Amino acid sequence: PNSAIARLTVAAVENLNDLQRFAVLYANPFGYGVTNLLSNAVFALMQQGPLALPNAVRAFTWAKTLSPQKVAMMDAAVGAGGIRSVFTAKGAVRHLTSRYTEVLHNVVDLIPRRMALIHELRREGIRTPEEFSQLADEVMAGSESAWQKFDRAAYRGADALGDYNLASPAERAIVARIFFV
Repeated sequence: PNSAIARLTVAAVENLNDLQRFAVLYANPFGYGVTNLLSNAVFALMQQGPLALPNAVRAFTWAKTLSPQKVAMMDAAVGAGGIRSVFTAKGAVRHLTSRYTEVLHNVVDLIPRRMALIHELRREGIRTPEEFSQLADEVMAGSESAWQKFDRAAYRGADALGDYNLASPAERAIVARIFFV
């Protein structure tokens, strides 16, 4: 838009649309949260079978045992779920909703993603937080074999739940608008 009034009007409409989409999809307790938590649980069971529950416990204990840098390495490796990647609010709406969406991400997406990575790391022979810490140190030191092991586990873990971060900005915008225009 060329005029200041047109730009302000577009920004206001976008903010109202984002706020309405947030209220309908994400703030609704039976919307995004419950639906995606259940679908992530199904994906975890499909990938991990009876090991899903022990992996959930491991996801919590590993996060408490490992350094923040190594927890961040795990989290980055398995990608992000929909709320973090697809909810693209701007301006005031982003500021108002960012903490809520972060908490929702942590409950709905983060633990299942850690579970998926831990499951795949265990398939690679990495069974404890200490062994993962050693692997992470080797990766950061430039070990090709450690990187390949970590990369295989991360790829399979992210693949089990889908990594919305791999979508292009256009693909994310399309998915966001499919859910609510």
